[in-house]
Amino acid sequence: MESYIKKKISLMTPNNTTDGRLKKTWIIENNKRILIKGGYKDNPNAPINEYLASMICKYLGIKHVDYELDVINEKLVSKCEDFIDENTEFITAYSILKDELIGNYKDIYERYIKILENNGISDARDNLEDMILLNYLIMNVDRHLNNFGIIRDVNTLKWISIAPIFDSGEAMNFEMLDDDTMVINDNGRLFNEVVHFDKFLDLIRKNRKYNFEGLDNIVDEYESILKKYQNVSKMSDKDIYNLCYLLNLRIKKIKNQF
Repeated sequence: MESYIKKKISLMTPNNTTDGRLKKTWIIENNKRILIKGGYKDNPNAPINEYLASMICKYLGIKHVDYELDVINEKLVSKCEDFIDENTEFITAYSILKDELIGNYKDIYERYIKILENNGISDARDNLEDMILLNYLIMNVDRHLNNFGIIRDVNTLKWISIAPIFDSGEAMNFEMLDDDTMVINDNGRLFNEVVHFDKFLDLIRKNRKYNFEGLDNIVDEYESILKKYQNVSKMSDKDIYNLCYLLNLRIKKIKNQF
Protein backbone atom coordinates (compact mmCIF):
# COMPACT_ATOMS: atom_id res chain seq x y z
CA MET A 1 0.00 0.00 0.00
CA GLU A 2 1.34 3.43 -0.91
CA SER A 3 0.89 6.42 1.36
CA TYR A 4 2.07 10.00 1.68
CA ILE A 5 4.04 11.35 4.63
CA LYS A 6 3.72 15.10 5.04
CA LYS A 7 5.95 15.38 8.07
CA LYS A 8 9.44 16.71 7.40
CA ILE A 9 12.01 13.92 7.83
CA SER A 10 15.75 14.19 7.31
CA LEU A 11 17.18 11.68 4.85
CA MET A 12 20.73 12.24 6.08
CA THR A 13 20.70 10.63 9.53
CA PRO A 14 23.76 8.65 10.62
CA ASN A 15 23.59 4.90 11.11
CA ASN A 16 26.01 1.99 11.27
CA THR A 17 23.99 -0.68 9.46
CA THR A 18 23.82 0.57 5.88
CA ASP A 19 26.26 2.01 3.38
CA GLY A 20 26.23 3.29 -0.19
CA ARG A 21 25.69 6.74 -1.67
CA LEU A 22 21.91 7.03 -1.28
CA LYS A 23 20.27 9.34 1.24
CA LYS A 24 18.62 7.10 3.81
CA THR A 25 17.28 7.01 7.34
CA TRP A 26 15.60 4.64 9.80
CA ILE A 27 12.22 5.39 11.33
CA ILE A 28 9.80 3.54 13.59
CA GLU A 29 6.39 3.06 11.98
CA ASN A 30 3.62 0.94 13.52
CA ASN A 31 6.22 -0.35 16.01
CA LYS A 32 8.39 -1.62 13.15
CA ARG A 33 11.87 -0.50 12.15
CA ILE A 34 11.62 0.93 8.62
CA LEU A 35 14.41 1.97 6.26
CA ILE A 36 13.65 4.92 3.98
CA LYS A 37 15.83 5.52 0.92
CA GLY A 38 15.83 8.23 -1.71
CA GLY A 39 17.11 8.17 -5.27
CA TYR A 40 20.41 8.97 -6.95
CA LYS A 41 21.00 12.36 -8.57
CA ASP A 42 21.69 10.57 -11.85
CA ASN A 43 18.92 8.00 -11.25
CA PRO A 44 16.06 9.42 -9.17
CA ASN A 45 13.93 6.39 -10.04
CA ALA A 46 15.82 4.04 -7.70
CA PRO A 47 12.80 3.81 -5.32
CA ILE A 48 10.56 2.69 -8.20
CA ASN A 49 13.18 0.12 -9.19
CA GLU A 50 13.06 -1.28 -5.66
CA TYR A 51 9.28 -1.52 -5.94
CA LEU A 52 9.55 -3.17 -9.37
CA ALA A 53 12.02 -5.73 -8.00
CA SER A 54 9.54 -6.54 -5.22
CA MET A 55 6.73 -7.05 -7.73
CA ILE A 56 8.81 -9.38 -9.89
CA CYS A 57 9.95 -11.39 -6.87
CA LYS A 58 6.36 -11.82 -5.67
CA TYR A 59 5.22 -13.15 -9.03
CA LEU A 60 8.18 -15.51 -9.36
CA GLY A 61 8.18 -16.69 -5.74
CA ILE A 62 11.63 -15.29 -4.99
CA LYS A 63 12.68 -14.53 -1.41
CA HIS A 64 12.94 -10.76 -1.09
CA VAL A 65 12.54 -7.66 1.05
CA ASP A 66 9.17 -6.05 0.32
CA TYR A 67 9.42 -2.40 -0.75
CA GLU A 68 6.71 0.26 -0.75
CA LEU A 69 6.74 3.75 -2.22
CA ASP A 70 6.15 7.03 -0.43
CA VAL A 71 6.70 10.77 -0.87
CA ILE A 72 8.73 12.66 1.74
CA ASN A 73 9.80 16.29 1.41
CA GLU A 74 8.38 16.20 -2.12
CA LYS A 75 10.81 13.41 -3.03
CA LEU A 76 9.99 9.85 -4.02
CA VAL A 77 11.39 7.28 -1.57
CA SER A 78 11.25 3.56 -0.96
CA LYS A 79 10.35 2.02 2.39
CA CYS A 80 11.10 -1.46 3.71
CA GLU A 81 11.11 -3.30 7.01
CA ASP A 82 14.37 -4.34 8.62
CA PHE A 83 14.98 -7.99 7.70
CA ILE A 84 17.05 -8.69 10.81
CA ASP A 85 16.17 -8.38 14.48
CA GLU A 86 17.86 -8.42 17.88
CA ASN A 87 18.74 -12.10 17.43
CA THR A 88 20.12 -11.99 13.89
CA GLU A 89 22.71 -10.15 11.84
CA PHE A 90 23.49 -9.67 8.16
CA ILE A 91 26.86 -11.00 6.94
CA THR A 92 27.87 -9.69 3.52
CA ALA A 93 29.14 -11.86 0.71
CA TYR A 94 32.32 -9.78 0.80
CA SER A 95 32.92 -10.69 4.45
CA ILE A 96 32.54 -14.35 3.52
CA LEU A 97 34.63 -14.18 0.34
CA LYS A 98 37.27 -11.55 1.13
CA ASP A 99 40.05 -14.16 1.28
CA GLU A 100 38.60 -16.20 -1.61
CA LEU A 101 38.38 -13.62 -4.40
CA ILE A 102 40.69 -15.52 -6.73
CA GLY A 103 39.76 -16.57 -10.25
CA ASN A 104 36.91 -15.58 -12.52
CA TYR A 105 33.31 -14.95 -11.48
CA LYS A 106 32.27 -18.55 -12.20
CA ASP A 107 35.00 -19.91 -9.92
CA ILE A 108 34.07 -17.51 -7.13
CA TYR A 109 30.35 -18.23 -7.58
CA GLU A 110 30.91 -21.97 -7.13
CA ARG A 111 33.27 -21.35 -4.20
CA TYR A 112 30.67 -19.13 -2.51
CA ILE A 113 27.96 -21.77 -2.89
CA LYS A 114 30.24 -24.43 -1.44
CA ILE A 115 31.07 -22.26 1.57
CA LEU A 116 27.38 -21.63 2.23
CA GLU A 117 26.42 -25.28 1.81
CA ASN A 118 29.23 -26.34 4.14
CA ASN A 119 27.74 -23.99 6.74
CA GLY A 120 24.28 -25.52 6.55
CA ILE A 121 22.58 -23.40 3.86
CA SER A 122 21.44 -26.22 1.60
CA ASP A 123 19.36 -24.04 -0.78
CA ALA A 124 22.18 -21.60 -1.52
CA ARG A 125 22.31 -22.33 -5.25
CA ASP A 126 18.55 -21.94 -5.73
CA ASN A 127 18.51 -18.58 -3.96
CA LEU A 128 21.55 -17.25 -5.78
CA GLU A 129 20.08 -18.26 -9.12
CA ASP A 130 16.92 -16.37 -8.17
CA MET A 131 18.96 -13.25 -7.39
CA ILE A 132 20.87 -13.50 -10.66
CA LEU A 133 17.63 -13.95 -12.61
CA LEU A 134 16.15 -10.81 -11.04
CA ASN A 135 19.34 -8.85 -11.76
CA TYR A 136 19.09 -9.96 -15.38
CA LEU A 137 15.44 -8.98 -15.71
CA ILE A 138 15.79 -5.47 -14.30
CA MET A 139 19.36 -4.95 -15.56
CA ASN A 140 20.72 -4.28 -12.09
CA VAL A 141 24.24 -3.03 -12.73
CA ASP A 142 25.38 -2.91 -9.11
CA ARG A 143 24.82 -6.20 -7.27
CA HIS A 144 28.11 -5.81 -5.44
CA LEU A 145 29.43 -8.08 -2.69
CA ASN A 146 28.08 -5.88 0.10
CA ASN A 147 24.40 -5.97 -0.89
CA PHE A 148 23.82 -9.69 -0.69
CA GLY A 149 24.85 -12.30 1.83
CA ILE A 150 23.52 -14.43 4.66
CA ILE A 151 21.67 -14.09 7.97
CA ARG A 152 23.44 -15.35 11.09
CA ASP A 153 22.24 -15.98 14.64
CA VAL A 154 24.01 -13.46 16.88
CA ASN A 155 23.88 -15.76 19.91
CA THR A 156 25.06 -19.05 18.39
CA LEU A 157 26.79 -17.67 15.25
CA LYS A 158 24.91 -20.33 13.28
CA TRP A 159 24.30 -19.47 9.64
CA ILE A 160 20.53 -19.41 9.21
CA SER A 161 19.73 -18.62 5.59
CA ILE A 162 20.47 -16.58 2.52
CA ALA A 163 19.44 -12.96 3.11
CA PRO A 164 16.36 -11.87 1.15
CA ILE A 165 17.04 -9.81 -1.96
CA PHE A 166 17.31 -6.09 -1.25
CA ASP A 167 18.95 -2.96 -2.69
CA SER A 168 17.97 -3.30 -6.35
CA GLY A 169 17.69 0.40 -7.14
CA GLU A 170 20.55 0.77 -9.62
CA ALA A 171 18.61 -0.73 -12.51
CA MET A 172 16.48 -0.02 -15.61
CA ASN A 173 18.98 2.52 -16.95
CA PHE A 174 18.84 3.81 -20.49
CA GLU A 175 19.78 6.83 -22.58
CA MET A 176 18.15 8.21 -25.72
CA LEU A 177 20.50 9.30 -28.48
CA ASP A 178 17.50 10.60 -30.39
CA ASP A 179 13.75 9.98 -30.48
CA ASP A 180 14.18 6.49 -31.90
CA THR A 181 17.50 5.19 -30.53
CA MET A 182 17.61 3.76 -27.01
CA VAL A 183 20.99 2.93 -25.51
CA ILE A 184 21.12 0.57 -22.53
CA ASN A 185 24.00 -0.61 -20.39
CA ASP A 186 24.42 -4.30 -21.22
CA ASN A 187 26.88 -4.99 -18.39
CA GLY A 188 26.46 -5.61 -14.68
CA ARG A 189 28.43 -6.80 -11.67
CA LEU A 190 28.73 -10.53 -11.18
CA PHE A 191 30.83 -11.22 -8.10
CA ASN A 192 34.32 -9.87 -8.91
CA GLU A 193 33.69 -8.89 -12.53
CA VAL A 194 31.53 -6.69 -14.73
CA VAL A 195 30.17 -8.82 -17.56
CA HIS A 196 27.46 -8.77 -20.22
CA PHE A 197 24.02 -9.54 -18.78
CA ASP A 198 23.63 -12.52 -21.11
CA LYS A 199 26.45 -14.23 -19.18
CA PHE A 200 24.32 -14.06 -16.05
CA LEU A 201 22.11 -16.77 -17.49
CA ASP A 202 25.06 -19.18 -17.72
CA LEU A 203 24.89 -19.51 -13.93
CA ILE A 204 21.22 -20.54 -13.88
CA ARG A 205 20.51 -24.23 -14.40
CA LYS A 206 18.34 -24.82 -17.44
CA ASN A 207 16.08 -27.22 -15.51
CA ARG A 208 14.96 -24.47 -13.13
CA LYS A 209 11.24 -23.92 -13.43
CA TYR A 210 9.93 -20.38 -13.15
CA ASN A 211 6.35 -19.30 -13.68
CA PHE A 212 7.09 -16.52 -16.13
CA GLU A 213 3.41 -16.37 -17.05
CA GLY A 214 3.01 -14.61 -13.73
CA LEU A 215 4.81 -11.64 -15.26
CA ASP A 216 2.24 -11.15 -18.03
CA ASN A 217 0.51 -8.26 -16.25
CA ILE A 218 3.52 -6.70 -14.61
CA VAL A 219 4.30 -4.23 -17.39
CA ASP A 220 0.83 -2.71 -17.02
CA GLU A 221 1.27 -2.55 -13.24
CA TYR A 222 4.68 -0.95 -13.68
CA GLU A 223 3.21 1.67 -16.01
CA SER A 224 0.47 2.44 -13.48
CA ILE A 225 3.04 3.03 -10.74
CA LEU A 226 5.20 5.22 -12.98
CA LYS A 227 2.19 7.35 -13.88
CA LYS A 228 0.93 7.52 -10.31
CA TYR A 229 4.16 9.16 -9.16
CA GLN A 230 4.88 11.08 -12.36
CA ASN A 231 4.16 14.44 -10.76
CA VAL A 232 6.86 13.72 -8.14
CA SER A 233 9.42 11.94 -10.32
CA LYS A 234 9.03 14.50 -13.14
CA MET A 235 9.36 11.64 -15.59
CA SER A 236 8.19 12.37 -19.11
CA ASP A 237 5.55 10.30 -20.91
CA LYS A 238 8.29 9.26 -23.31
CA ASP A 239 10.49 7.98 -20.48
CA ILE A 240 7.59 6.00 -19.03
CA TYR A 241 6.89 4.46 -22.42
CA ASN A 242 10.58 3.57 -22.85
CA LEU A 243 10.86 1.98 -19.40
CA CYS A 244 7.78 -0.15 -20.01
CA TYR A 245 9.10 -1.11 -23.44
CA LEU A 246 12.45 -2.09 -21.90
CA LEU A 247 10.82 -4.21 -19.18
CA ASN A 248 8.61 -5.95 -21.73
CA LEU A 249 11.69 -6.64 -23.84
CA ARG A 250 13.54 -8.20 -20.87
CA ILE A 251 10.57 -10.42 -20.00
CA LYS A 252 10.27 -11.66 -23.57
CA LYS A 253 14.00 -12.34 -23.68
CA ILE A 254 14.01 -14.38 -20.46
CA LYS A 255 11.01 -16.41 -21.60
CA ASN A 256 12.95 -17.41 -24.70
CA GLN A 257 15.83 -18.67 -22.54
CA PHE A 258 13.85 -21.10 -20.34
